[in-house]
Amino acid sequence: MNMPTQNSSRLQVENLCKSFTLHNRGGRKINGFAGVSFSVKPGELLALTGPSGAGKSSVLKTIYRTYTPSRGTIYLDRGQGRAVDLAACSESEMLCYRRSDIGFVTQFLKILPRISALEVVAAPLIDIGTDKKDAVTRAAQLLRSLHIREELFSVSPLTFSGGEQQRINIARGVIAPKKLLLLDEPTASLDEESAGRVLTLLHELKKQKICLVAIFHDRDRMVQVADNEYHLEQNN
Repeated sequence: MNMPTQNSSRLQVENLCKSFTLHNRGGRKINGFAGVSFSVKPGELLALTGPSGAGKSSVLKTIYRTYTPSRGTIYLDRGQGRAVDLAACSESEMLCYRRSDIGFVTQFLKILPRISALEVVAAPLIDIGTDKKDAVTRAAQLLRSLHIREELFSVSPLTFSGGEQQRINIARGVIAPKKLLLLDEPTASLDEESAGRVLTLLHELKKQKICLVAIFHDRDRMVQVADNEYHLEQNN
């Protein structure tokens, strides 16, 4: 499938809409968001803004295909003349694209118990074939850069504070960078020092020409890293 060529965008969202059916309410339809259109170039971070309930997180989940779009297109340029409409691909295709092209950092850490922080962060590298020793070394370096104490490396992150869990989640999401990274409030639970480290990391990802779409709860932090902003209006 060919991607529109009027610009050099890696991600191009056109007229994206999502509605939800409440089956326990007689099939009532609820509008999540409608008419969302934007583009993001490699090395850019687009911030989604708008009031609570406007559908910012739903937009990210629809791009990632946690939610199936009701209408619209989501063109992702995979490089070397390859492009795909994520809105139209199958579930099995989407699983492949998540492994190779798309990352998602959510607000909440979801892992199996009794797995150490180091194992959690190293796992994405091991999954793509990185030598385990090298993966663990890189995971340790990233955890140090995010100010996770070394005595916690061998401990399950499920015992960590909310801010520490968020940093583990971010580390896991960025250690094996994809072409597109979606971030839902990556600094929401962090103090100023930790948030600053995450913003520095996002700047480094931009230098690697990764395409980022993010939601921030704090506008002051957002403007330090965002290149563009797309505002969603409150749904009626």
